[in-house]
Amino acid sequence: MNVLFPLIRNRRQVRLPEWDLLDRLFSDSLASKNTETKPSWRPAVDVTETPQEIVVQAEVPGMEKEDLDLTLSEGLLTIRGEKRAETKAENARSLRGERRYGSFSRTLRIPATVVVGEIDASYKNGLLTVRLPKRVAAESRRVPVQNPRSEEIGQPS
Repeated sequence: MNVLFPLIRNRRQVRLPEWDLLDRLFSDSLASKNTETKPSWRPAVDVTETPQEIVVQAEVPGMEKEDLDLTLSEGLLTIRGEKRAETKAENARSLRGERRYGSFSRTLRIPATVVVGEIDASYKNGLLTVRLPKRVAAESRRVPVQNPRSEEIGQPS
């Protein structure tokens, strides 16, 4: 293997510009260098459907229900919110920060069969659950096709 890739074996001895690029690309510290912008995040969402309803569940841990905003307009369900960073103690310094903060927005297309006036949303233990009941479909019935009677098509009996 070292015969085929001699630069990998001698990486510490021979420093190529490509190695610097790869180091920056895969470095964990790349994201932490730019602290001026808020990291963007998107909550994980599951959508399930039954014959009676569509259920949307979004993971938004560490938030209050007052921080969430739901809108349904023109067949699009939009979930918006903002997760605020906790305040730190005055003399504490951060050793590692992996949690995401800031605003988020998720938009999902919802079928037109949803009854808008009966939508229900609840929030418990970091999980937002939106229940979208579906309209009851009109029952279909079979219409038999019959042979026309002779007087209906203008022929004498």
